[in-house]
Amino acid sequence: MHIYAAGEVTQRIRKYLTSTLAFVSESPLYGGDIFALTIDATHIYAGGAFINRIRSYLTSTLAFVRESPSYGGFIFALAIDATHIYAGGGGGLERIRKYLTSTLAFVSESPLHGGSIFALAIDATHIYAGGSVTITIRKYLTSTLAFVSESPSYGGAIAALVIDDTYIYAGGGGTERIRKYLKSTLAFVSESPLYGGAILALAIDDTYIYAGGRWTNRIRKYLKSTLAFVSESPLYNGSIYALVIDDTYIYAGGETTNRIRKYLKSTLAFVSESPLYSGKIRALAIDRPLPPLPRFVTSYPFSKFIRRAGV
Repeated sequence: MHIYAAGEVTQRIRKYLTSTLAFVSESPLYGGDIFALTIDATHIYAGGAFINRIRSYLTSTLAFVRESPSYGGFIFALAIDATHIYAGGGGGLERIRKYLTSTLAFVSESPLHGGSIFALAIDATHIYAGGSVTITIRKYLTSTLAFVSESPSYGGAIAALVIDDTYIYAGGGGTERIRKYLKSTLAFVSESPLYGGAILALAIDDTYIYAGGRWTNRIRKYLKSTLAFVSESPLYNGSIYALVIDDTYIYAGGETTNRIRKYLKSTLAFVSESPLYSGKIRALAIDRPLPPLPRFVTSYPFSKFIRRAGV
């Protein structure tokens, strides 16, 4: 199993062993800061700044494969299903764009979101977007990208979304809490205690939800059922921008430390860390089995510009 990190300065995808966090290899230069990664069984896809395109690489070698047409602005979030990849971002476009995973050809786009899109989550029939200005979760059909409905206001820019079979969970600034909504109607259900800073990353398993972000600079663990606080990790030593999980561990990436740090999910005890990435880690992805698991697709939010939106 491998974990992949991408971000600023280095502007490449770097691959590490999950077992030891030893460095394995890196991709060619993306051409700008990378803010989002998503993955399937054979390829990893990156989106970010300046290039403003989705680029695909082989997971086996990180060799460049192909790129999409221009998104029309910075790409802040990616999500994937069995046949398509979806991008969200800002810089004037502010829509979800849908591409074929096989060729990265453009397929269609959603109506205007109303602000930069910082986070995407996907299930079998719908894609959900969150970001700035609109500060609600908006729901679209994956088939046509037609708008379906939106949640009540989150209370600040939304930087992270994750879903399970019944609920969608949002984290961001302003509110600085995890908020839980019914996927079916986007009705508000409940919220966590205060995280203590903007929530920039979320991860989820069958029982718990994990949050990372600014100021607190720790992973905090909550019960999914009630959003009650359970425990927290040692200090990461910088803002946490990305979280991914496997069956046993949770991995965090961010700034200052600029390394992947590995923790036990059960206790959030620190286990080990990767070599220096040489820049802020903005996105993480981890090897997935076939087929892709949409409920665990997490958009790894870009935070450099979220501050302008009040996060």
